[in-house]
Amino acid sequence: MRKEKQSGLNSIKSQNSLYHKYSFYLPMIVILFVGSSEQVKAQHDSIRLSLQEIIDLAQSKSISFLKAKTSKENSYWQWRNFKSDYNPQLSLKGTLPEITSSYQETTQPDGSILYQPVFNSNTSLGMSLSQAISSTGGTVFLRSDVKRYDDLQRKSNLYLTVPFQIGIVQPLFKYNTLKWNRKIEPLKYTESLKVYFEDIETIGFVSANLFFEVLIAQTGYEIASVNFENNKIILKIAEERNLLGKNSRNDVLQLKLAQINARKELSNAKVQSETAQLNLKKYVGFTDDVSFSLLIPSFIPNIKVDSKIALQNAWENRSAAVSFERKTLEADAKIAEAKGQNGFSANMEASLGYNSKAIQFNNSYENLKDQKYVALSLNIPILDWGRSKSRMETALANKRLVQYTVEQDQVNFEQEVIIQVSQFRLNFEQLDYTKEADSFASERYKIALERYTMGNFSITELIIAMNEKDKARADYIMALKQYWTSFYKLRLLTLYDFAKNQKIEY
Repeated sequence: MRKEKQSGLNSIKSQNSLYHKYSFYLPMIVILFVGSSEQVKAQHDSIRLSLQEIIDLAQSKSISFLKAKTSKENSYWQWRNFKSDYNPQLSLKGTLPEITSSYQETTQPDGSILYQPVFNSNTSLGMSLSQAISSTGGTVFLRSDVKRYDDLQRKSNLYLTVPFQIGIVQPLFKYNTLKWNRKIEPLKYTESLKVYFEDIETIGFVSANLFFEVLIAQTGYEIASVNFENNKIILKIAEERNLLGKNSRNDVLQLKLAQINARKELSNAKVQSETAQLNLKKYVGFTDDVSFSLLIPSFIPNIKVDSKIALQNAWENRSAAVSFERKTLEADAKIAEAKGQNGFSANMEASLGYNSKAIQFNNSYENLKDQKYVALSLNIPILDWGRSKSRMETALANKRLVQYTVEQDQVNFEQEVIIQVSQFRLNFEQLDYTKEADSFASERYKIALERYTMGNFSITELIIAMNEKDKARADYIMALKQYWTSFYKLRLLTLYDFAKNQKIEY
Protein backbone atom coordinates (compact mmCIF):
# COMPACT_ATOMS: atom_id res chain seq x y z
CA MET A 1 0.00 0.00 0.00
CA ARG A 2 2.77 2.41 0.93
CA LYS A 3 4.49 1.69 -2.42
CA GLU A 4 1.25 2.23 -4.32
CA LYS A 5 0.68 5.55 -2.56
CA GLN A 6 4.24 6.62 -3.28
CA SER A 7 3.81 5.58 -6.91
CA GLY A 8 0.59 7.63 -7.11
CA LEU A 9 2.30 10.67 -5.65
CA ASN A 10 5.12 10.33 -8.12
CA SER A 11 2.59 10.15 -10.95
CA ILE A 12 0.85 13.32 -9.77
CA LYS A 13 4.17 15.13 -9.44
CA SER A 14 5.12 13.98 -12.93
CA GLN A 15 1.83 15.22 -14.38
CA ASN A 16 2.19 18.57 -12.65
CA SER A 17 5.92 18.94 -13.20
CA LEU A 18 5.27 21.54 -15.88
CA TYR A 19 3.18 23.52 -13.43
CA HIS A 20 5.92 23.32 -10.78
CA LYS A 21 8.55 24.30 -13.30
CA TYR A 22 6.76 27.48 -14.43
CA SER A 23 4.65 28.29 -11.38
CA PHE A 24 7.19 30.92 -10.29
CA TYR A 25 6.20 32.96 -13.38
CA LEU A 26 2.58 33.27 -12.29
CA PRO A 27 3.06 35.92 -9.59
CA MET A 28 5.19 37.93 -12.01
CA ILE A 29 2.53 37.76 -14.72
CA VAL A 30 -0.25 38.70 -12.31
CA ILE A 31 1.80 41.58 -10.93
CA LEU A 32 2.53 42.76 -14.44
CA PHE A 33 -1.11 42.47 -15.46
CA VAL A 34 -2.49 44.24 -12.41
CA GLY A 35 0.31 46.60 -11.52
CA SER A 36 1.94 47.67 -14.78
CA SER A 37 -0.62 50.36 -15.36
CA GLU A 38 0.20 52.03 -12.07
CA GLN A 39 3.93 51.52 -12.59
CA VAL A 40 3.81 53.20 -15.99
CA LYS A 41 1.92 56.12 -14.50
CA ALA A 42 4.26 56.45 -11.56
CA GLN A 43 7.27 56.53 -13.84
CA HIS A 44 5.96 59.05 -16.34
CA ASP A 45 3.60 61.31 -14.40
CA SER A 46 4.11 64.14 -11.98
CA ILE A 47 0.58 65.58 -11.84
CA ARG A 48 -2.63 63.55 -11.64
CA LEU A 49 -5.64 65.44 -12.99
CA SER A 50 -9.32 64.58 -13.17
CA LEU A 51 -11.78 65.52 -15.91
CA GLN A 52 -13.30 68.33 -13.84
CA GLU A 53 -9.87 69.73 -12.97
CA ILE A 54 -8.92 69.89 -16.65
CA ILE A 55 -12.20 71.63 -17.51
CA ASP A 56 -11.79 74.11 -14.64
CA LEU A 57 -8.27 74.97 -15.82
CA ALA A 58 -9.40 75.47 -19.41
CA GLN A 59 -12.34 77.62 -18.34
CA SER A 60 -10.07 79.94 -16.37
CA LYS A 61 -6.65 79.92 -18.05
CA SER A 62 -6.97 78.98 -21.72
CA ILE A 63 -6.68 81.32 -24.69
CA SER A 64 -10.25 80.37 -25.62
CA PHE A 65 -11.43 81.63 -22.24
CA LEU A 66 -9.52 84.90 -22.61
CA LYS A 67 -11.04 85.42 -26.06
CA ALA A 68 -14.55 84.74 -24.72
CA LYS A 69 -13.96 87.12 -21.82
CA THR A 70 -12.67 89.86 -24.14
CA SER A 71 -15.62 89.40 -26.48
CA LYS A 72 -17.97 89.77 -23.53
CA GLU A 73 -16.22 92.97 -22.43
CA ASN A 74 -16.47 94.31 -25.96
CA SER A 75 -20.22 93.65 -25.98
CA TYR A 76 -20.56 95.35 -22.60
CA TRP A 77 -18.92 98.56 -23.82
CA GLN A 78 -21.02 98.51 -26.97
CA TRP A 79 -24.05 98.30 -24.69
CA ARG A 80 -22.78 101.23 -22.63
CA ASN A 81 -22.21 103.22 -25.80
CA PHE A 82 -25.78 102.51 -26.93
CA LYS A 83 -27.25 103.60 -23.59
CA SER A 84 -25.27 106.85 -23.68
CA ASP A 85 -27.19 107.90 -26.82
CA TYR A 86 -30.34 108.25 -24.68
CA ASN A 87 -28.72 110.28 -21.88
CA PRO A 88 -28.26 114.07 -21.84
CA GLN A 89 -25.16 115.22 -23.68
CA LEU A 90 -23.23 118.24 -22.36
CA SER A 91 -20.62 119.75 -24.64
CA LEU A 92 -18.37 122.78 -24.84
CA LYS A 93 -17.38 124.12 -28.25
CA GLY A 94 -15.20 127.04 -29.22
CA THR A 95 -12.92 128.70 -31.75
CA LEU A 96 -9.87 130.24 -30.09
CA PRO A 97 -9.35 132.14 -32.40
CA GLU A 98 -10.01 132.22 -36.19
CA ILE A 99 -7.79 134.85 -37.84
CA THR A 100 -8.32 136.00 -41.44
CA SER A 101 -5.92 138.17 -43.42
CA SER A 102 -6.78 138.38 -47.15
CA TYR A 103 -8.53 140.29 -49.92
CA GLN A 104 -12.23 139.53 -50.08
CA GLU A 105 -14.87 140.35 -52.67
CA THR A 106 -17.09 143.26 -51.57
CA THR A 107 -20.20 144.44 -53.45
CA GLN A 108 -20.57 148.21 -53.57
CA PRO A 109 -23.87 150.17 -53.40
CA ASP A 110 -23.82 150.72 -57.15
CA GLY A 111 -23.38 147.01 -57.79
CA SER A 112 -19.73 147.08 -58.63
CA ILE A 113 -17.19 144.74 -57.08
CA LEU A 114 -14.14 145.71 -55.10
CA TYR A 115 -11.56 143.53 -53.42
CA GLN A 116 -10.94 144.97 -50.01
CA PRO A 117 -8.19 143.97 -47.56
CA VAL A 118 -9.57 142.10 -44.53
CA PHE A 119 -7.66 141.51 -41.32
CA ASN A 120 -9.87 140.23 -38.50
CA SER A 121 -10.25 137.65 -35.76
CA ASN A 122 -13.32 135.66 -34.70
CA THR A 123 -13.48 133.98 -31.31
CA SER A 124 -16.42 131.96 -30.02
CA LEU A 125 -17.29 129.82 -27.04
CA GLY A 126 -20.51 127.95 -26.41
CA MET A 127 -22.00 125.32 -24.12
CA SER A 128 -24.94 123.13 -25.06
CA LEU A 129 -27.06 120.51 -23.33
CA SER A 130 -29.01 118.15 -25.60
CA GLN A 131 -31.40 115.28 -25.05
CA ALA A 132 -32.48 112.78 -27.70
CA ILE A 133 -36.19 111.86 -27.92
CA SER A 134 -36.23 108.17 -28.82
CA SER A 135 -39.98 108.01 -29.54
CA THR A 136 -39.79 110.69 -32.26
CA GLY A 137 -36.14 110.68 -33.25
CA GLY A 138 -35.78 114.37 -32.49
CA THR A 139 -33.44 116.33 -30.21
CA VAL A 140 -34.19 119.02 -27.62
CA PHE A 141 -31.34 121.39 -26.73
CA LEU A 142 -30.33 124.25 -24.45
CA ARG A 143 -27.52 126.51 -25.56
CA SER A 144 -25.51 129.50 -24.45
CA ASP A 145 -22.97 131.27 -26.71
CA VAL A 146 -20.62 134.21 -26.72
CA LYS A 147 -18.78 135.52 -29.81
CA ARG A 148 -16.18 138.25 -30.23
CA TYR A 149 -15.25 139.93 -33.51
CA ASP A 150 -11.98 141.91 -33.75
CA ASP A 151 -11.19 144.16 -36.71
CA LEU A 152 -7.44 144.08 -36.39
CA GLN A 153 -6.96 146.63 -39.13
CA ARG A 154 -9.19 149.33 -37.55
CA LYS A 155 -8.50 148.31 -33.94
CA SER A 156 -12.18 147.74 -33.09
CA ASN A 157 -14.15 144.85 -31.62
CA LEU A 158 -17.74 143.70 -31.09
CA TYR A 159 -19.42 141.09 -28.80
CA LEU A 160 -22.49 138.98 -29.61
CA THR A 161 -24.00 136.94 -26.76
CA VAL A 162 -26.77 134.39 -26.56
CA PRO A 163 -27.34 133.87 -22.80
CA PHE A 164 -30.15 131.38 -23.27
CA GLN A 165 -31.62 129.46 -26.17
CA ILE A 166 -33.94 126.45 -26.20
CA GLY A 167 -34.85 124.58 -29.32
CA ILE A 168 -35.83 121.36 -31.03
CA VAL A 169 -34.73 119.54 -34.16
CA GLN A 170 -37.36 117.06 -35.34
CA PRO A 171 -37.14 114.89 -38.49
CA LEU A 172 -40.57 114.06 -39.93
CA PHE A 173 -41.45 110.81 -41.75
CA LYS A 174 -37.83 109.61 -41.59
CA TYR A 175 -36.35 106.37 -40.28
CA ASN A 176 -36.07 106.62 -36.49
CA THR A 177 -32.73 105.04 -35.62
CA LEU A 178 -33.18 105.67 -31.88
CA LYS A 179 -36.56 103.94 -31.79
CA TRP A 180 -35.38 100.78 -33.55
CA ASN A 181 -32.07 100.63 -31.68
CA ARG A 182 -34.03 100.73 -28.43
CA LYS A 183 -35.74 97.50 -29.50
CA ILE A 184 -32.74 95.73 -31.06
CA GLU A 185 -29.73 96.67 -28.90
CA PRO A 186 -31.08 95.17 -25.62
CA LEU A 187 -31.57 91.88 -27.47
CA LYS A 188 -28.02 92.09 -28.79
CA TYR A 189 -26.65 92.58 -25.30
CA THR A 190 -28.74 89.75 -23.84
CA GLU A 191 -27.61 87.55 -26.70
CA SER A 192 -23.95 88.44 -26.06
CA LEU A 193 -24.26 87.36 -22.41
CA LYS A 194 -25.75 84.02 -23.43
CA VAL A 195 -23.05 83.64 -26.08
CA TYR A 196 -20.46 84.11 -23.32
CA PHE A 197 -22.07 81.31 -21.28
CA GLU A 198 -22.07 79.13 -24.40
CA ASP A 199 -18.42 79.97 -25.08
CA ILE A 200 -17.48 78.78 -21.58
CA GLU A 201 -19.53 75.61 -22.01
CA THR A 202 -17.93 75.07 -25.42
CA ILE A 203 -14.55 75.20 -23.68
CA GLY A 204 -15.82 72.52 -21.30
CA PHE A 205 -17.01 70.36 -24.19
CA VAL A 206 -13.76 70.71 -26.15
CA SER A 207 -11.71 70.09 -22.99
CA ALA A 208 -13.66 66.90 -22.32
CA ASN A 209 -12.97 65.73 -25.88
CA LEU A 210 -9.25 66.44 -25.56
CA PHE A 211 -9.20 64.89 -22.07
CA PHE A 212 -10.49 61.58 -23.39
CA GLU A 213 -8.25 61.72 -26.45
CA VAL A 214 -5.34 61.83 -24.02
CA LEU A 215 -6.93 59.18 -21.81
CA ILE A 216 -7.46 56.86 -24.80
CA ALA A 217 -3.85 57.35 -25.86
CA GLN A 218 -2.64 57.01 -22.27
CA THR A 219 -4.64 53.79 -21.83
CA GLY A 220 -3.31 52.48 -25.14
CA TYR A 221 0.23 53.16 -23.98
CA GLU A 222 -0.38 51.38 -20.67
CA ILE A 223 -1.93 48.37 -22.44
CA ALA A 224 0.97 48.23 -24.89
CA SER A 225 3.47 48.41 -22.00
CA VAL A 226 1.76 45.57 -20.10
CA ASN A 227 1.48 43.42 -23.22
CA PHE A 228 5.12 43.99 -24.09
CA GLU A 229 6.31 42.92 -20.62
CA ASN A 230 3.90 39.96 -20.49
CA ASN A 231 4.97 38.80 -23.94
CA LYS A 232 8.61 38.69 -22.84
CA ILE A 233 7.77 36.36 -19.93
CA ILE A 234 5.37 34.24 -22.00
CA LEU A 235 8.01 33.91 -24.74
CA LYS A 236 10.55 32.72 -22.18
CA ILE A 237 8.08 30.13 -20.91
CA ALA A 238 7.36 28.98 -24.48
CA GLU A 239 11.06 28.63 -25.27
CA GLU A 240 11.68 26.48 -22.17
CA ARG A 241 8.60 24.39 -22.91
CA ASN A 242 9.85 23.94 -26.48
CA LEU A 243 13.14 22.56 -25.13
CA LEU A 244 11.11 20.04 -23.13
CA GLY A 245 9.05 19.15 -26.20
CA LYS A 246 5.86 20.44 -24.65
CA ASN A 247 4.98 22.81 -27.52
CA SER A 248 5.93 23.35 -31.14
CA ARG A 249 8.45 25.67 -32.76
CA ASN A 250 5.49 27.37 -34.42
CA ASP A 251 4.24 28.56 -31.02
CA VAL A 252 7.62 30.10 -30.25
CA LEU A 253 7.72 31.86 -33.62
CA GLN A 254 4.17 33.10 -33.12
CA LEU A 255 5.14 34.59 -29.75
CA LYS A 256 8.28 36.17 -31.21
CA LEU A 257 6.15 37.77 -33.89
CA ALA A 258 3.73 38.94 -31.17
CA GLN A 259 6.69 40.41 -29.26
CA ILE A 260 7.81 42.37 -32.32
CA ASN A 261 4.27 43.65 -32.86
CA ALA A 262 4.02 44.55 -29.18
CA ARG A 263 7.23 46.60 -29.44
CA LYS A 264 5.84 48.41 -32.51
CA GLU A 265 2.53 49.07 -30.76
CA LEU A 266 4.37 50.39 -27.71
CA SER A 267 6.34 52.87 -29.84
CA ASN A 268 3.22 54.02 -31.70
CA ALA A 269 1.25 54.31 -28.48
CA LYS A 270 3.98 56.45 -26.93
CA VAL A 271 3.92 58.89 -29.86
CA GLN A 272 0.12 59.05 -29.83
CA SER A 273 0.12 59.68 -26.08
CA GLU A 274 2.69 62.48 -26.38
CA THR A 275 0.78 64.08 -29.29
CA ALA A 276 -2.54 63.95 -27.47
CA GLN A 277 -0.98 65.44 -24.34
CA LEU A 278 0.57 68.24 -26.39
CA ASN A 279 -2.83 69.11 -27.89
CA LEU A 280 -4.40 69.20 -24.45
CA LYS A 281 -1.56 71.29 -23.03
CA LYS A 282 -1.87 73.81 -25.84
CA TYR A 283 -5.62 74.18 -25.36
CA VAL A 284 -5.66 74.29 -21.57
CA GLY A 285 -2.69 76.63 -21.33
CA PHE A 286 -0.02 74.38 -19.81
CA THR A 287 3.64 75.02 -20.49
CA ASP A 288 5.57 72.39 -22.43
CA ASP A 289 7.59 71.22 -19.41
CA VAL A 290 4.49 70.26 -17.37
CA SER A 291 4.07 66.49 -17.14
CA PHE A 292 0.74 65.01 -16.11
CA SER A 293 -1.50 61.97 -16.34
CA LEU A 294 -5.28 61.76 -16.34
CA LEU A 295 -7.49 59.91 -13.92
CA ILE A 296 -10.20 57.71 -15.37
CA PRO A 297 -13.57 59.03 -14.10
CA SER A 298 -14.78 56.48 -11.57
CA PHE A 299 -18.05 58.11 -10.52
CA ILE A 300 -20.77 58.03 -13.17
CA PRO A 301 -23.88 59.94 -12.07
CA ASN A 302 -27.20 58.41 -13.09
CA ILE A 303 -28.74 61.54 -14.59
CA LYS A 304 -32.34 61.51 -15.75
CA VAL A 305 -32.98 63.94 -18.60
CA ASP A 306 -36.49 64.81 -19.74
CA SER A 307 -36.81 66.05 -23.33
CA LYS A 308 -39.45 68.65 -22.42
CA ILE A 309 -37.31 70.14 -19.66
CA ALA A 310 -34.29 70.16 -21.97
CA LEU A 311 -36.25 72.00 -24.68
CA GLN A 312 -37.72 74.46 -22.20
CA ASN A 313 -34.29 75.37 -20.85
CA ALA A 314 -32.81 75.59 -24.35
CA TRP A 315 -35.46 78.16 -25.34
CA GLU A 316 -35.00 80.11 -22.13
CA ASN A 317 -31.20 80.05 -21.93
CA ARG A 318 -29.67 79.78 -25.40
CA SER A 319 -28.52 82.77 -27.42
CA ALA A 320 -30.12 81.31 -30.55
CA ALA A 321 -33.58 81.83 -29.07
CA VAL A 322 -32.80 85.55 -28.66
CA SER A 323 -31.18 85.79 -32.09
CA PHE A 324 -34.39 84.55 -33.75
CA GLU A 325 -36.25 87.57 -32.35
CA ARG A 326 -33.36 89.95 -33.08
CA LYS A 327 -33.08 88.89 -36.72
CA THR A 328 -36.83 89.41 -37.23
CA LEU A 329 -36.68 92.89 -35.69
CA GLU A 330 -33.66 93.81 -37.80
CA ALA A 331 -35.57 92.80 -40.94
CA ASP A 332 -38.49 95.01 -39.84
CA ALA A 333 -36.04 97.86 -39.23
CA LYS A 334 -34.73 97.51 -42.79
CA ILE A 335 -38.29 97.88 -44.11
CA ALA A 336 -38.85 100.98 -41.96
CA GLU A 337 -35.55 102.42 -43.18
CA ALA A 338 -36.52 101.81 -46.81
CA LYS A 339 -39.85 103.58 -46.23
CA GLY A 340 -38.07 106.53 -44.60
CA GLN A 341 -35.74 106.92 -47.57
CA ASN A 342 -38.35 106.48 -50.29
CA GLY A 343 -41.25 108.74 -49.38
CA PHE A 344 -42.00 112.34 -48.44
CA SER A 345 -39.82 113.60 -45.60
CA ALA A 346 -39.35 116.84 -43.76
CA ASN A 347 -37.17 118.36 -41.08
CA MET A 348 -38.39 120.94 -38.60
CA GLU A 349 -36.16 123.19 -36.49
CA ALA A 350 -37.34 125.76 -33.97
CA SER A 351 -35.63 127.74 -31.22
CA LEU A 352 -36.43 130.54 -28.79
CA GLY A 353 -34.06 132.63 -26.67
CA TYR A 354 -32.35 135.93 -26.11
CA ASN A 355 -29.32 137.67 -27.57
CA SER A 356 -27.49 140.97 -27.37
CA LYS A 357 -24.53 142.86 -28.84
CA ALA A 358 -22.07 145.36 -27.34
CA ILE A 359 -18.62 146.80 -27.79
CA GLN A 360 -17.61 145.92 -24.22
CA PHE A 361 -18.03 142.42 -22.80
CA ASN A 362 -19.43 143.82 -19.53
CA ASN A 363 -22.32 145.34 -21.48
CA SER A 364 -22.97 142.35 -23.76
CA TYR A 365 -25.62 140.85 -21.46
CA GLU A 366 -27.63 144.07 -21.24
CA ASN A 367 -30.56 145.08 -23.41
CA LEU A 368 -31.38 141.50 -24.33
CA LYS A 369 -33.57 141.02 -27.38
CA ASP A 370 -35.86 138.09 -28.25
CA GLN A 371 -34.36 135.55 -30.64
CA LYS A 372 -36.71 133.28 -32.60
CA TYR A 373 -35.99 130.76 -35.31
CA VAL A 374 -38.31 128.39 -37.21
CA ALA A 375 -37.49 126.36 -40.29
CA LEU A 376 -39.28 123.56 -42.14
CA SER A 377 -37.38 121.80 -44.91
CA LEU A 378 -39.06 119.35 -47.29
CA ASN A 379 -37.92 116.51 -49.49
CA ILE A 380 -40.43 115.23 -52.08
CA PRO A 381 -39.06 112.64 -54.52
CA ILE A 382 -40.61 113.02 -57.98
CA LEU A 383 -38.51 110.90 -60.32
CA ASP A 384 -35.94 108.39 -59.07
CA TRP A 385 -36.00 105.79 -61.88
CA GLY A 386 -37.33 103.00 -59.65
CA ARG A 387 -34.78 103.44 -56.86
CA SER A 388 -37.41 103.76 -54.12
CA LYS A 389 -39.30 100.69 -55.29
CA SER A 390 -36.09 98.67 -55.52
CA ARG A 391 -35.15 99.54 -51.94
CA MET A 392 -38.57 98.59 -50.64
CA GLU A 393 -38.77 95.31 -52.56
CA THR A 394 -35.26 94.39 -51.43
CA ALA A 395 -36.22 95.00 -47.80
CA LEU A 396 -39.43 92.97 -48.16
CA ALA A 397 -37.60 90.09 -49.85
CA ASN A 398 -35.00 90.14 -47.08
CA LYS A 399 -37.78 89.97 -44.47
CA ARG A 400 -39.27 86.88 -46.16
CA LEU A 401 -35.85 85.25 -46.35
CA VAL A 402 -35.24 85.94 -42.66
CA GLN A 403 -38.62 84.45 -41.76
CA TYR A 404 -37.94 81.23 -43.68
CA THR A 405 -34.42 80.97 -42.28
CA VAL A 406 -35.60 81.53 -38.71
CA GLU A 407 -38.36 78.94 -39.09
CA GLN A 408 -35.86 76.35 -40.35
CA ASP A 409 -33.36 77.26 -37.63
CA GLN A 410 -36.04 76.85 -34.98
CA VAL A 411 -36.85 73.34 -36.25
CA ASN A 412 -33.14 72.45 -36.27
CA PHE A 413 -32.75 74.01 -32.83
CA GLU A 414 -35.36 71.74 -31.25
CA GLN A 415 -34.29 68.68 -33.23
CA GLU A 416 -30.67 69.04 -32.11
CA VAL A 417 -31.70 69.15 -28.45
CA ILE A 418 -34.04 66.14 -28.74
CA ILE A 419 -31.42 64.07 -30.57
CA GLN A 420 -28.78 64.96 -27.97
CA VAL A 421 -31.07 63.85 -25.13
CA SER A 422 -31.58 60.49 -26.86
CA GLN A 423 -27.85 60.17 -27.51
CA PHE A 424 -27.07 60.87 -23.87
CA ARG A 425 -29.48 58.17 -22.69
CA LEU A 426 -28.00 55.65 -25.15
CA ASN A 427 -24.43 56.46 -24.09
CA PHE A 428 -25.34 55.89 -20.44
CA GLU A 429 -26.74 52.44 -21.27
CA GLN A 430 -23.72 51.53 -23.40
CA LEU A 431 -21.41 52.54 -20.57
CA ASP A 432 -22.83 49.84 -18.27
CA TYR A 433 -22.40 47.18 -20.96
CA THR A 434 -18.82 48.09 -21.81
CA LYS A 435 -17.81 48.32 -18.15
CA GLU A 436 -19.15 44.82 -17.55
CA ALA A 437 -17.45 43.51 -20.69
CA ASP A 438 -14.16 45.09 -19.58
CA SER A 439 -14.38 43.31 -16.23
CA PHE A 440 -15.18 39.93 -17.83
CA ALA A 441 -12.47 40.22 -20.48
CA SER A 442 -9.88 41.17 -17.85
CA GLU A 443 -10.77 38.20 -15.67
CA ARG A 444 -10.78 35.87 -18.66
CA TYR A 445 -7.29 37.00 -19.65
CA LYS A 446 -5.95 36.31 -16.14
CA ILE A 447 -7.38 32.81 -16.30
CA ALA A 448 -5.94 32.31 -19.79
CA LEU A 449 -2.49 33.35 -18.54
CA GLU A 450 -2.66 30.84 -15.70
CA ARG A 451 -3.93 28.04 -17.92
CA TYR A 452 -1.30 28.72 -20.57
CA THR A 453 1.42 28.63 -17.91
CA MET A 454 0.12 25.25 -16.72
CA GLY A 455 0.01 23.99 -20.29
CA ASN A 456 -3.77 23.77 -20.58
CA PHE A 457 -4.19 26.61 -23.12
CA SER A 458 -2.82 27.14 -26.60
CA ILE A 459 -0.88 30.24 -27.57
CA THR A 460 -3.59 31.12 -30.12
CA GLU A 461 -6.27 31.07 -27.43
CA LEU A 462 -4.07 33.19 -25.17
CA ILE A 463 -3.53 35.82 -27.88
CA ILE A 464 -7.27 35.88 -28.58
CA ALA A 465 -7.97 36.43 -24.88
CA MET A 466 -5.37 39.23 -24.77
CA ASN A 467 -6.87 40.94 -27.82
CA GLU A 468 -10.35 40.69 -26.36
CA LYS A 469 -9.07 42.16 -23.11
CA ASP A 470 -7.44 45.08 -24.92
CA LYS A 471 -10.50 45.73 -27.07
CA ALA A 472 -12.85 45.62 -24.06
CA ARG A 473 -10.66 48.11 -22.21
CA ALA A 474 -10.50 50.44 -25.22
CA ASP A 475 -14.27 50.13 -25.70
CA TYR A 476 -14.87 51.08 -22.07
CA ILE A 477 -12.68 54.19 -22.30
CA MET A 478 -14.42 55.14 -25.55
CA ALA A 479 -17.81 54.65 -23.88
CA LEU A 480 -16.68 56.94 -21.06
CA LYS A 481 -15.72 59.54 -23.64
CA GLN A 482 -19.07 59.28 -25.42
CA TYR A 483 -20.96 59.56 -22.13
CA TRP A 484 -19.12 62.59 -20.78
CA THR A 485 -18.86 64.46 -24.07
CA SER A 486 -22.58 63.94 -24.68
CA PHE A 487 -23.21 65.24 -21.15
CA TYR A 488 -21.21 68.42 -21.79
CA LYS A 489 -22.79 68.80 -25.25
CA LEU A 490 -26.20 68.63 -23.58
CA ARG A 491 -25.11 71.33 -21.12
CA LEU A 492 -23.99 73.45 -24.06
CA LEU A 493 -27.27 73.01 -25.95
CA THR A 494 -29.45 73.86 -22.94
CA LEU A 495 -27.21 75.92 -20.63
CA TYR A 496 -28.64 73.74 -17.88
CA ASP A 497 -26.80 71.45 -15.46
CA PHE A 498 -28.91 68.30 -15.20
CA ALA A 499 -26.58 66.88 -12.53
CA LYS A 500 -27.37 69.80 -10.19
CA ASN A 501 -30.76 70.71 -11.69
CA GLN A 502 -29.90 74.38 -12.06
CA LYS A 503 -29.39 76.99 -14.77
CA ILE A 504 -25.79 77.55 -15.89
CA GLU A 505 -24.48 81.07 -15.44
CA TYR A 506 -20.99 82.53 -15.13
